[in-house]
Amino acid sequence: GHRGANHISQWFQQREITFEYSMDEGLVIMKGPGAFPGLDKDFALIGIAEKGELTLELSVNGEGGHASMPPPSTSIGKLAKAIAKLEANQHPPSYMGSGLMFDYLGREAKFPVNLIMANMWIFGRPLLSFFSKIPAMNSMIRTTTAVTMIDGGIKSNVLPKSARAIVNHRIAPHDTVASVLSRDQTIINDPTVKIKVISQQEPSKVSSPDCPGYKVIHHTIRSLFPDTLVAPGLMVAKTDSPWFYHLSKNVYRFNPLICYEGDTARIHGIDERISIDNYYKHVEYQYHILRNIDIHLNHTLHHVHSSHYCLL
Repeated sequence: GHRGANHISQWFQQREITFEYSMDEGLVIMKGPGAFPGLDKDFALIGIAEKGELTLELSVNGEGGHASMPPPSTSIGKLAKAIAKLEANQHPPSYMGSGLMFDYLGREAKFPVNLIMANMWIFGRPLLSFFSKIPAMNSMIRTTTAVTMIDGGIKSNVLPKSARAIVNHRIAPHDTVASVLSRDQTIINDPTVKIKVISQQEPSKVSSPDCPGYKVIHHTIRSLFPDTLVAPGLMVAKTDSPWFYHLSKNVYRFNPLICYEGDTARIHGIDERISIDNYYKHVEYQYHILRNIDIHLNHTLHHVHSSHYCLL
């Protein structure tokens, strides 16, 4: 974060060092069946894009007083209405950043899912409605809205003088911080509800799946997990990779962890953990990814040297 990756990034900037690609933590290996509609195989997702983030504080101030003489709506009531409006008006979906994932995995799905996925020009819009009902898929296709904290009131018979809530948006590649903030203001449409930006990060650019970095990760996954499909995906959580966006135009996000049904619910939740086998695989992956990068680099340098030699 700020005390680590930030200083590493500055070190490279000061020396004007850039990279063909960079890698960070990210998406995982999902254990099939059931992780993707119509697919009974395991699949690994390499994050070629990362959602942005916008955290807002909503606050309402009131007069206070005794609960026996309440106004038509208290500060908590006004705040609750604003929250209800945001949850009832979710941001519009799009395949930007996740379209390749649906394309890659859809080809491997069973009939009729593979047929539907092969004709997104016909079924694309109805599928967005279907994916919206599945939390994991919904997070891949739209900017999400989560009310994560709320506070207000001090006593059961006292009108609250103030109320506040924290809203966390994860911004899809087709949106921006400005567009999300503007939409929230329009939806709430209440001057008594104050909106304050707590933190913000624009979504990343979409990296190329044709870059050598992606291919090295793909090859390493396939060599260690030979029965696993590999596809590009959208990282919906936050990583340290934004610190390095200006050092490399291609950023890939992957964790070599096998996730079974229910594992994703434990992330930042109750009983968060990884298995011992997953730990071993993680170490093994890091060893092989470094070797494969080295092999690719030596191969590339050999060809460059050979071409240079021929030209001379």
